[in-house]
Amino acid sequence: MAVYDKEDNKTGMYNTDVYSFERNMFDCCICQPASFWKKRVADIVGKFDEDLHYAMDYDYWLRMDRAGGRILHIPDILAASRRYEGTKTLSQREEIFKEIFKICKTHGNYVSRSYFDGLWCPGVPFHSGDYYGYTAPTVIDVDGDGDMDILLGDQSLNINFIENVG
Repeated sequence: MAVYDKEDNKTGMYNTDVYSFERNMFDCCICQPASFWKKRVADIVGKFDEDLHYAMDYDYWLRMDRAGGRILHIPDILAASRRYEGTKTLSQREEIFKEIFKICKTHGNYVSRSYFDGLWCPGVPFHSGDYYGYTAPTVIDVDGDGDMDILLGDQSLNINFIENVG
């Protein structure tokens, strides 16, 4: 699926891929504008979670998978997406990743390193090893216990999790 900026310039492609639960836990390989499903799937999976504001589609794909849904990848371009500074995707990254972390822990009981990389390195594909600079400390409730923890990258691109136990 093609990605466009505010001025209708094509800036890249959304990283869609053949679906598997593990692949989707690595980084979301389904792009919502190009997603279609039958009513009977919605009858089984239910509605989107209205408590989620950023990654409700990601949660839905994982719920669909866990309900036995068959998710197929069509390599043709069926839709396009916009991504520029004013969009929710780029302007509210920390909140988006908080939801993604919660969803990952709910459905898979872990958060992929690629999502931490995505939080720290906006603009760099989640699965890329091409970093331009060092990561910054991020204060976030990683383990979902209500306490703010610290994630800290270092010069070797290691991620250090400092759990708040106080």
